[in-house]
Amino acid sequence: MPKNNRDIDFILNAWNHVIEKEGYSLYLHAPFCGDRCKYCVYTGKLISDRSYGDLYDAYVNTYLPEAIGAYRGIFTKRVPDHFYFGGGTPNLIRPEDMQKIFDCIPNFEKIEHKIIDIHPAYLSDRQIDFLIASGFTTVCIGVQSFDSDTLKRNRRTNPPLQRLQSIIRRFNDAGVYTSIDLMCFITDYRKSDLDILVEDLRTAMDLDLSFIDINPNLHFVLQERAYASMFESLVDDFLRGNKKYLSEKQLLGEPELNNRYIYRIVKKDLADIWQSDVLPYYADDFPYAKNNIIGIGDLDNGHSTMSYIHKDLFYVERNIGGHPTYEFKYVRENAKLLS
Repeated sequence: MPKNNRDIDFILNAWNHVIEKEGYSLYLHAPFCGDRCKYCVYTGKLISDRSYGDLYDAYVNTYLPEAIGAYRGIFTKRVPDHFYFGGGTPNLIRPEDMQKIFDCIPNFEKIEHKIIDIHPAYLSDRQIDFLIASGFTTVCIGVQSFDSDTLKRNRRTNPPLQRLQSIIRRFNDAGVYTSIDLMCFITDYRKSDLDILVEDLRTAMDLDLSFIDINPNLHFVLQERAYASMFESLVDDFLRGNKKYLSEKQLLGEPELNNRYIYRIVKKDLADIWQSDVLPYYADDFPYAKNNIIGIGDLDNGHSTMSYIHKDLFYVERNIGGHPTYEFKYVRENAKLLS
């Protein structure tokens, strides 16, 4: 059992047991945001804050190298199956600083599947070129909605549709899978939100995307299950007979949505690739992780980065005084990793 919240030796011993037989994924957190979106609980440090510059420099140049360096032996022994760069808004980190971060990760270039969340309003052509050159295989574009009232209510900014089309086209032309995130029940919190979703889906279907993820407001639908059912049925009906896209439910033969009510839509000609290359990480949303995830990066925003060894170990990383510390949430006492 761990002795205290700084026991990285215990953590590394556990991971060394795991990687002898099993793979894992690596999640890296970018705790910076351009806007404080109303619906989001993972908000990072705003670029408008006076302290932003100092925090950015310390995070990129000191904190992340230390936090990543703690796992250097693990990354050297076994290359992660997936790398997910999430946030916050990862593309607020400058390309040259992203390169510094990636250089800290042994065998980064050998990671086969690299996924990144991007906010299209803050994405430059230079960043697009950098992500393509860095071998990213999937970009998840945080659109949330095309409805101007919804965006305004949630303090969200999106680029013009023409710019979004250009972004998607450039990634598609480079062979990078493109996904966008849509949200539902973040406008009026009633059935009228489903009408907005239908229009959002119609727009999204014209963008030649590889995948579409629809996230209903989870806290709302968990309390109002009838709205969760209406949401699921509406998207089912919308996709019925669609010649270009399949639902995750159709693809996997599942009767109902996953336990977070995320409705995933997949381009038919990419169904096999999605199942083998993308779903293994997508399916591992942290509270329900079925596989093994090392999570790195925190700016003490109340939602610390989480790591899992499936069924055996769950801990979070906290930024305390500019250094990574670890808090254990669950350790299975008879787990083999403890031997």
